[in-house]
Amino acid sequence: MSEPFHVPDNLIGAFNRLMNRIPAEFREDESIRSKALSFLKLGGEQLARQWVETMKKSFPDAATLFKRPVREPQTDDAGSTDAVETAEEEEGVAEDEEAFASEIDDDIVDPSEFD
Repeated sequence: MSEPFHVPDNLIGAFNRLMNRIPAEFREDESIRSKALSFLKLGGEQLARQWVETMKKSFPDAATLFKRPVREPQTDDAGSTDAVETAEEEEGVAEDEEAFASEIDDDIVDPSEFD
């Protein structure tokens, strides 16, 4: 047997307002009621309302994360599946290593931006 659902006296008003926002088919569900009370206790009425609004939204089963397809890694002549760097990428890395060794940061355009 489950215990009767008990709402503390100081949260009854907020709980009733929140239950009015929940779709009718979920209002009598014990897990929904306990989650609503938990959100009220932890974050107040505003957090509980955000939870209800999120619960009402429908999310697609399949979502597109990237607009363009992800490039497949290129293989070199030996058949290695590591990504092959272009000459420009290799040159940029070499420049950064030289700047690091000489302790000169050439990425700073205007030193007054730090004042």
